[in-house]
Amino acid sequence: MANHVLLNNVTHKDLKIDPRYSAAHGNNIASTIIFPNEIEDIQKEYPILFRKDPETNQFLSTVILGFEKTKTCF
Repeated sequence: MANHVLLNNVTHKDLKIDPRYSAAHGNNIASTIIFPNEIEDIQKEYPILFRKDPETNQFLSTVILGFEKTKTCF
């Protein structure tokens, strides 16, 4: 379980960002579900598909982030 805390410059002075490309950081995700309020901004840069979930029969708005064979996050 994640322990969420507010960032501050004293406690987190040694915190660094890992700039490497890695599947562990989610860089192998080719698509993800988006919310309706995100569509206006996302449609400018990425294709959006509406996918029917076979379990619930509901449509999900999905953004395509790349075309390489990778896993999806839903």
